[in-house]
Amino acid sequence: MKLTQDRLKESLTYDPLSGVFTWKTRPASHFKAKKYQNTWNTRYSGKQAGAASVNGYLRTSIDGKHYFLHRLAFLYMIGRFPLGHTDHINGDRTDNRWVNLRDISQQENNKNIKLSSVNTSGVTGVYWASGKGKWAAQINDGGKAISLGRFDKFDDACAARKTAEIKYNYHPNHGRSA
Repeated sequence: MKLTQDRLKESLTYDPLSGVFTWKTRPASHFKAKKYQNTWNTRYSGKQAGAASVNGYLRTSIDGKHYFLHRLAFLYMIGRFPLGHTDHINGDRTDNRWVNLRDISQQENNKNIKLSSVNTSGVTGVYWASGKGKWAAQINDGGKAISLGRFDKFDDACAARKTAEIKYNYHPNHGRSA
């Protein structure tokens, strides 16, 4: 069975200000037998839905199928799942407030990622080019790496990267600390 907005709203309430989903008392039509309805409603009705998955996103099950809560927020609010990727604007995978979610392409999503755990400079796109004995800066746009130059000073490489982030429409949160 394909999950619809109506079916979702029969099962859960969503508070767009807090991002919290809460189980509703579910009708008999959701269950094979009355005893399952009673057991389920006694255990879950009125309780917050969702548990953290291994990747840190909140998810739940409806009719035996797993769903990420950030995707359910779109179905609940606008009647469809996101067309692309769901970006948690502030980088918090558990913050499903409506104002923190946006439906974007993978390319756009890559412009709002945290600092990589293997980054050694502390600034995304800035690294020490040991062969040249200088700091280098680069940025990606449309899947292509663009060199921003080599610099004697770390701060100059960082400034070049930040300027390029504005030029290529990176999100202000891009490169935030992990």
